[in-house]
Amino acid sequence: MIIRMMLLISLGCLSGVQAQVETLQDETGRISGFGGPYFGVTQLLDEVGLHRGAGGGVLVGGFFLGGFLESSFSSSSAHFGDYTIGILNGGIWTGYSILNREKIHPYISLKAGWGGLTLQDRDNVEASYTDSVVSLQPEAGVELNLTRLVRLVVTGGYRQVLQVDGFPYGLESEDFSGLSGQVTLRLGGFAPRPSE
Repeated sequence: MIIRMMLLISLGCLSGVQAQVETLQDETGRISGFGGPYFGVTQLLDEVGLHRGAGGGVLVGGFFLGGFLESSFSSSSAHFGDYTIGILNGGIWTGYSILNREKIHPYISLKAGWGGLTLQDRDNVEASYTDSVVSLQPEAGVELNLTRLVRLVVTGGYRQVLQVDGFPYGLESEDFSGLSGQVTLRLGGFAPRPSE
């Protein structure tokens, strides 16, 4: 009898202590993840180019941190010839969904990546130039909560390409930088399960 009472008192004390323990999740909200593809347009040598990619990350409330991989391509008929331009890069992707419980809400993100830039003359196979580059892509837009697991994001931004050197015709970083826009499909655990 005494042993049972001591066990009950001990369990009561432990449950009281457990209720007082605070965690990071209590402060930030639910921790989960997401992934998905995106498609968009960008500026390359004053021409409209296309880009596509995919990425994902860890979600803590409305904030996320993860990575991405993307490719961009365009054709240019500038005064120095007909060229195909390609950028393949990847890196860190971070962002925040503001008021993310609302059906439509603001969204911001930043991609910081590194990779390669290629300039290929379409008339001369041997006239191919490549360089390692760094890129920064801030963007802002709106996110639509389609379901508990699916979100659609439409954004506009700017891609700044850095460290371009060794290209012909005096081409610089600014020639490959410009405005961009994209549509992203994010798939993940954005909201608690209905029973939570």
